[in-house]
Amino acid sequence: GPEPATVPVLASIVAGVIATASPASVLPTAIVALSVTALAVGSPKRHPVSPTVATLDELGQKGVDVDMWYAFMAPAKTPAPVVSRLNAEIAAILKLPEIRDALGKAGLVAASSSPDELGDVMKKDYPRWGNVIKTNGIKAE
Repeated sequence: GPEPATVPVLASIVAGVIATASPASVLPTAIVALSVTALAVGSPKRHPVSPTVATLDELGQKGVDVDMWYAFMAPAKTPAPVVSRLNAEIAAILKLPEIRDALGKAGLVAASSSPDELGDVMKKDYPRWGNVIKTNGIKAE
């Protein structure tokens, strides 16, 4: 089922209070059970959970990428060999069919990268989302 924090969002969508995006993991359930229409996904590619839902790019909103990602982190001074070993073990775990299936049922796509690739993603996302927060005056509650 959906994450607990997603339930009020879906309720507000159904009630017509808001029109917003929800995690891809709830799309199939929401579409069927709640008569919600999925307009688009914010990732660069269609999501495997709902492959018939177009991307914003396909609908003319070029360059939009609001895809979510998760990462494993280690303290900054963790020795490189330890980071390499952890990265290799996590990548191997993410390739296991039962892990891929479990993540897929939650609407997640199992993927791994190198620490440097993750650093590049973070360097791109930090100023982008920082600007959204600053421009809109968003405060932590």
